[in-house]
Amino acid sequence: MPARKTRSIDAVMEQAKRQFSSRAHEDVSINDIATAAQCSTTTIYDVYANKLGLYRATIQKFVFGAWRVIESSEGLGGPLEMLINHLEARAERYTTLTLREMVRSLI
Repeated sequence: MPARKTRSIDAVMEQAKRQFSSRAHEDVSINDIATAAQCSTTTIYDVYANKLGLYRATIQKFVFGAWRVIESSEGLGGPLEMLINHLEARAERYTTLTLREMVRSLI
């Protein structure tokens, strides 16, 4: 992939993360993300096919990135124990959120 397209895709992912974490999926458009990332909608459609594909890729990148941070942390009983501790510490807050709000709070 050419360097210019790689930079565009990086900008798209950053903007998608920002937009999807602050607004509902249905309230975000490919045009919004393309404008904020300063690229064409064609670039987004070429890589992700549609908005759902971009949404999934954004969540996947976040989850894998978060897991790498957890894995690289030393002590505290290992990565799985750290994740469980994180979720338990926030369990009360999560019970009042919808699944969508919970995922947004993690992103």
